[in-house]
Amino acid sequence: MLQKLLKTQQKAPLQRRVNSRNKYNANTMKANLTNILSRIYDSTKDYVNLRQDLFKLSILKSLTKISTALVTVFTLILAGTILLVVACATFVVWYGDKTQDFVGGLLLVTGVVFLISVFLYLFRKKIFHSLFLKLYSGIIFDDDDNE
Repeated sequence: MLQKLLKTQQKAPLQRRVNSRNKYNANTMKANLTNILSRIYDSTKDYVNLRQDLFKLSILKSLTKISTALVTVFTLILAGTILLVVACATFVVWYGDKTQDFVGGLLLVTGVVFLISVFLYLFRKKIFHSLFLKLYSGIIFDDDDNE
């Protein structure tokens, strides 16, 4: 009985030391795991924020190109309209001077402008649809983005 008591007393400090080492290792491992998970979370959060910024910048780039294309198209339409009006007025004046019939010149110009308008209306889908489809698809689906 005495020997049993001595054996248990000798084992007790050794067991306490082993348990304290295991406890220390568990706490260290828990701290390391928490640290690693925290870094993974921070890196993931930074990655998501960077992807959002990239998406916003690509949208901004596309909208800028589309806006530039629209301003260019409207400027060309305005310039073409002004050119057509000046050319028509010049033709009416020239025709009126040659034939002394300004009304006839106006009717000729009106007929030509009407025929051009009908032509553009009838073929608007073939002309403008494919033109704008190519323009906008090239802008939106730009392949030179590095992801």
